[in-house]
Amino acid sequence: MADNILKIENLGYDYETEDENGEVIKNVALKDISFEVKKGCFVAIVGSNGSGKSTLAKNLNALFVPSRGRVLVCDMDTKEADPIDIRSKVGMVFQNPDNQLVSSVVEDDVAFGPENLGVDPKEIRDRVDEALSKVSMTEHRKKGPHLLSGGQKQRIAIAGVLAMQTECIVFDEPTAMLDPSGRKEIMDIIEELHKEGKTVILITHFMEEAARADEVIVLNKGEILFDGSPKKLFTKDNQELLDKANLKMPMAASLAAELGFKDVVTDEELINAALK
Repeated sequence: MADNILKIENLGYDYETEDENGEVIKNVALKDISFEVKKGCFVAIVGSNGSGKSTLAKNLNALFVPSRGRVLVCDMDTKEADPIDIRSKVGMVFQNPDNQLVSSVVEDDVAFGPENLGVDPKEIRDRVDEALSKVSMTEHRKKGPHLLSGGQKQRIAIAGVLAMQTECIVFDEPTAMLDPSGRKEIMDIIEELHKEGKTVILITHFMEEAARADEVIVLNKGEILFDGSPKKLFTKDNQELLDKANLKMPMAASLAAELGFKDVVTDEELINAALK
């Protein structure tokens, strides 16, 4: 098997609707998208509303299948493979955790994914314990999800995917509905998972989050405008590209440019550069 966990080749995706005459109308959401994701990589996908980010995310674990082109997950074509096989490799965390929580008790919710994969009950118990520990939610295991805060619910949603032990996790705007404190908690978990070797794909509209990734893909009207490192993207030279995609420079990168610091895109890098 190749080093790539994901390989997207000329992916196109259309939404189909009918007009009042019953004629099918195709709305093109993705156009000729191609990129690869190596194992253990942290990739951020950014773009304004309507850019195709969430549509792309759903194509990565067979919630959608391509209208054109193909998506390979660990060399499996999502059009041909069993969706369960695909989702055993690529898990997904959604923007609204309420869309992902299905049980009335937290630990049962975390167990739901591996149960559907046919994992042995004793191993499920171990996986649930480990997953809850990783997201610091063990003490809430017997609670109802409805009693938790938004950030806590999102941590439980992440634990549910961790319990499935997928090689890759796609986070579809997981911090969009959270306050700054909740956003930081979730990003800390995402970064820790990446450090442990998990392949992470983060769909986000927060450029400060994208700046933490190894690679950033910029989508605009269903097409890729940029694919490269945050340090290459967030420069004054790319201001026109960012404007076209209706994106803003991260505050740290913008301030660093004003101060003449090079290769600085995160808050930590800005502080370190200022202290030198």
